[in-house]
Parts: sequence; C-alpha cells; structure tokens
Amino acid sequence: PRSVAKDVLKRKRNNTPPTRWERYVTITSELAYFFGWYVAEGNVDDGNVCLTMHRKELNYATQLSEIIMRTFSLPCKIQIGGPNGNSLRFKFHHPILALFLPIVFGSNCYTKMIPSLYWRNNKKVAEQYLRGLFLGDGCNMMSASHRSQDCSFHTTSISLAVTFHDILAALDICSSIGRSKTYG
Repeated sequence: PRSVAKDVLKRKRNNTPPTRWERYVTITSELAYFFGWYVAEGNVDDGNVCLTMHRKELNYATQLSEIIMRTFSLPCKIQIGGPNGNSLRFKFHHPILALFLPIVFGSNCYTKMIPSLYWRNNKKVAEQYLRGLFLGDGCNMMSASHRSQDCSFHTTSISLAVTFHDILAALDICSSIGRSKTYG
C-alpha cells in the first residue's frame, strides 16, 4: 500500500503513466460510454488503445479523454491528420486494457460484440453503452417530408446487430434488423 501511494504521488507530480494498474475497475456509465465508442471505432496496438474518428468528433474525443483521465489517471493523445486532414486519432497506453478489450468486445469489425454482463443488470450502463456505440456507428435521418425521424446503426458483425436489437428491446425501444445487399 505504501509503495502504491508513492507511485500515485509521483505520477501526479510528473504527469507520467502509472507503473501499477488497478486490479478491479467498476463499470460505470461513463466507462460503458467509452466501451461503446471502442466497439464502434476502436482497436488496440502494442499496449495502446486507439479510436479512429472524424475531426468533427473532436468534442467527443475530448469527453472520452476526460473519462480515461478520471477512470485510469492516464493522459490521452488526440491527433488530427490523415490524407485529407479529416482523421482524428485518439490514443492512450494501458497494456492491461489493450489485452482486455479485444477479448471481451472483439478485435475487428466482424467479431465486435456486446457482452450481456455489461447491459443486463444496469439500465444506465446499457443506455450509455448504446450512446457511445450509436455516436460512433449510427446515424439519425429526417424524412423528406420532415414528418418522421429514423435512426439507423450499421455493422458487419451479426452478433453486434442482434445484441444491439436486444438491448433496445430491454429499454422498451422498438427496432428491427435488416440486411443490405453486398456490393462489389
């Protein structure tokens, strides 16, 4: 305990990443929001957790950075660039989380999923998870007549689509699942 306290104080003074990691982390609604974004836009690379977003999503990247700082006391890097200057790269170093996320949530667009553990017992966690996921991969469309509004979520992961539908049903939100034609 004494060495952990010293490490925390040293990190605060030097603004450096921790050398020790918490053994348990409570799944808060904020962390669920981050997990939703990870499933929509995330990947891991050499101990780093990364999200690739559009530069117009800088406000979301800033929110996520604050969540990571509050939850793990880690600074995040936000870089804007890419071929057209429209890409935003959000990144922080956490080797344990980089191992955990692909195992629990999937590692690529075909295997991404939502484990029931994260949404069955807590409505607020489920809502925030969906919020992050929808902001990353969803869209909101107004009909041509402006009389109705449709929301859609697109994914290549069948498991993710089915679970997304199940969570919406658990939240008393009516939804349907469709399949689009393959192009190419």
